[in-house]
Amino acid sequence: MNTLVQGTENRDAVLMTVIQHWAKARIESPLHLISRFDDTAKQIITVAGLLQGALIAIVKIDKDAMTIFGLAAAIMLLVTIVLAAFVIRVPPDDMWAHQLYEDLRCSRDDSWMERQLDGRFKEWCTAVSQAATRKRKILTASILTLTLGLMLCVGCLLETYGGPTFP
Repeated sequence: MNTLVQGTENRDAVLMTVIQHWAKARIESPLHLISRFDDTAKQIITVAGLLQGALIAIVKIDKDAMTIFGLAAAIMLLVTIVLAAFVIRVPPDDMWAHQLYEDLRCSRDDSWMERQLDGRFKEWCTAVSQAATRKRKILTASILTLTLGLMLCVGCLLETYGGPTFP
C-alpha cells in the first residue's frame, strides 16, 4: 500500500513539473519571438542606414549620381528605417497587469480566482500572439523595402558609372 501512495505522489510531482515547464515555455516563447523580431529590426535599421550613408557619400562625390534611381533608393531606405523602427515600437495591446492586480486583490474564493486567472492568461497569450503577428507583417514589409532600396542603389550606381560592357 505504501508503494501505491508513493507512486501516486511521484506521478503528481512529475505531472506538476510538466505543467510548470509547459506554462513557462508558453509564456516565454512568444516573448522570445518578439525579442528576435526586435533584434532583426535593429539589424535592418543598421544596414539601411549604412546603405543610405553610402548613397549620400556617392552623391557628395559625384553630383551626377543623384538620378531617379538614387532618389527612389533614398526614399525606399528611409521607408525601411521607419518600418523597422515601428516594429521595435509595437507593443502588445494590453499586458493585463492592472486587471490581474484587481482580480487578485478582489478574489473571494479559489475557484473564482482560478477562472479569472485562466481567462486573463488566455487574453494575455492572445495579445502577445497578435503583437508578434503585427511585428512579423511590418518586418516583412521592411525587408521588402530594404531589398527594393538595395536594388535601386545598384541601379543608381550602374546608371551613373555604367554597367558591365558586353561585346
